[in-house]
Amino acid sequence: HGPLFSIFVRLAVQLNRAAGDCSLIETLLYIFNDKIPDDSAEANALKDALGQMVRSRGGVENIVSVFMKVANASQLVDNEEESISLGTPSCLSDIWDKGGTIQVMLDIIFGNPEAQISLARALVTSLSASEVALTPTVILQANCLSYIARSISGSVMTRILSDLDCEKFHESHEMQSFVKDLLESSA
Repeated sequence: HGPLFSIFVRLAVQLNRAAGDCSLIETLLYIFNDKIPDDSAEANALKDALGQMVRSRGGVENIVSVFMKVANASQLVDNEEESISLGTPSCLSDIWDKGGTIQVMLDIIFGNPEAQISLARALVTSLSASEVALTPTVILQANCLSYIARSISGSVMTRILSDLDCEKFHESHEMQSFVKDLLESSA
């Protein structure tokens, strides 16, 4: 997939820039998630293209939207052989250490404070949307939110986190406790 992948990624970013359409980039990132070796030419081309996307008008919202859709694709996260554990990550590899396109997107998002805030809002919205079971996808989202809350503190983060309700997680004491601790640490 080498050079052809890089061409399609650039094309997808140009499509996003010209028409605001993220569908091609979402599809590429979904399909090639576990096929992109870390520090490969493909991973570097993807980092460059997504970096350009984030810097373009509407790019922060687009990369967050793409991340949420790709990370929510159950077969990428939920079928991982090693389970993802709920915790308080101290670095990005504590959130996701499996590489691939999810890792590239996390690197881009966590390298941009505006994207981190946008992701925090999207994560809170996702976690607050309905009754949430403790799945690997939810754990990934919670760990991302915890990492952001520790790196961006203050009134902005407190307002974002205020939409979380730990009672929503009555099925999982572990998640309920995690959300309670997150809310207390941001207060």
